[in-house]
Amino acid sequence: GNGRFQWPDGKSFEGRYESDKKHGPGVFKWPDGSKCIGTWSCGKQHGVGTHVSSKGVARKGRWKNGTLDEWIEPAPDQSPAEDSAPSPSLSSPPRTGRSTTSGVSTDTV
Repeated sequence: GNGRFQWPDGKSFEGRYESDKKHGPGVFKWPDGSKCIGTWSCGKQHGVGTHVSSKGVARKGRWKNGTLDEWIEPAPDQSPAEDSAPSPSLSSPPRTGRSTTSGVSTDTV
């Protein structure tokens, strides 16, 4: 079902879950305001998605099993100079924090 999970360090994910893992469309946000909008499979970003930097610069990329495979837009030779950082890491710390799934809030440790 749909749910939202927030880690103590301020990262959050809102989207589809299956078997307690991110699976399907969702949005992963970092405390600095950057985010990835895309599709997850078995807990890892997989497929085409968009990374939006904390400055609002959007780049479309293709992820495979949680790892950025390639930037699609803008083309690599047209990359915004201010946003030439390495690919965003979607690794999550251990699940401790507060989550809400289908309107039910639960604590996890």
